[in-house]
Amino acid sequence: MAAAILMFFNRIDLSAGARSRLGSTMRMKLRAAWEKVKALYRNRRVVFQRLLGHLQKAREKVKTEYAPSLNKALRSPWTWTALLGYHAFWAFRSLGASFAMSAAQAAWWHVAVPFLILGLGAHLHKMSGRRVVLSNPRLRTMFLSQTGLILLNSLLYGVVAPAYATFLVAGQAQNAAMISGWMVALYSLGGLWAAIEIGKGAKKDMWITAAAEEKIRSMRLSEGAKWLKLARLKQANAIRAMRVTARWMKWAAAGLVLFGLMHYTSPLFSAAVTVTLPPFNPVNWLFDVYAVYPAMVIFGLTNVYPAMKVSSLLRNETPSKSRGEVFGFMKFVETIIVMACLYGASQMFDYFSTAAGGSLAPREIAFVVFNAAMALLAGGYLWLSGQIKKYAYRFDKNPV
Repeated sequence: MAAAILMFFNRIDLSAGARSRLGSTMRMKLRAAWEKVKALYRNRRVVFQRLLGHLQKAREKVKTEYAPSLNKALRSPWTWTALLGYHAFWAFRSLGASFAMSAAQAAWWHVAVPFLILGLGAHLHKMSGRRVVLSNPRLRTMFLSQTGLILLNSLLYGVVAPAYATFLVAGQAQNAAMISGWMVALYSLGGLWAAIEIGKGAKKDMWITAAAEEKIRSMRLSEGAKWLKLARLKQANAIRAMRVTARWMKWAAAGLVLFGLMHYTSPLFSAAVTVTLPPFNPVNWLFDVYAVYPAMVIFGLTNVYPAMKVSSLLRNETPSKSRGEVFGFMKFVETIIVMACLYGASQMFDYFSTAAGGSLAPREIAFVVFNAAMALLAGGYLWLSGQIKKYAYRFDKNPV
């Protein structure tokens, strides 16, 4: 091995002195590595005992930490609901004409993944942030709101935009890429609009709050009275933020209706697709050919704005001493939900697809199913908006 390495470096154009120094360095490193191997062999009994010690510690850790969590996961109805839903999904998916699976894939999806679901359930019961989130109704509501809003962002980028573009152009990959690129770009434009509005509102609130605090501190009152007024000002700001968030959650529910425009294409597009796509014209492509394009800007605004407001409320509601554990638990659950929904949506579009243009293209029934799911999600948004508004009402009726 050393000779092969030296032969490789001999091919490099180096001076004789540099080649000699490089060869001596390599020989020294190889000799040191060989000495370590011999030392391990001489002390093999000590190494073996240390390995047994590590295995014993791992066994005790599994017995004391993971076994109780696995037992709780096995007794949890949510775990069995996830397992039954998973197998029901595959039973439905196997009815598709394009469905095919090898024996290795079947072993993975029907044996390994259920055990993975059990492992994830055990890990969820083990996480300390779980207790903090589930025991705080306001924190739980904000977490569900944030998860739903982030889920739509991932669905649009990963599944919906490419599927809709493929549906429009009947499987022509080059044109589909351009359409899906425009969709996500315009959605991002709406998100940029939301970020600008959030920044302007935050700056205005900061100036108003600073002026109110300065006015309170300049009053001829006792320190206790000043503290009480400052606490009430802080509570009033929290109530106002909750009410704004509840209002924007309703706008987010209304924004989901815009996905219904996926069922509309103008006569100009219908006539053009039978021959060829029209030449690129930004005005036509944005406002005439594809009705869903301008809707993406509005949808970006109504989805990103409440997501940023909910994220701010979530940080304020989380106890500072357990913030790391809580955010870790939230990110873990959020990632699992997003992964499951992305995979489920991709399989749904694949199930309702037909061969077109040398590839599979979704049929319109796929977008009917997707919009039905969006209607259910809109109902969830309205319920969450009512919950946030209810917490704001309770705060208002119970001042500091």
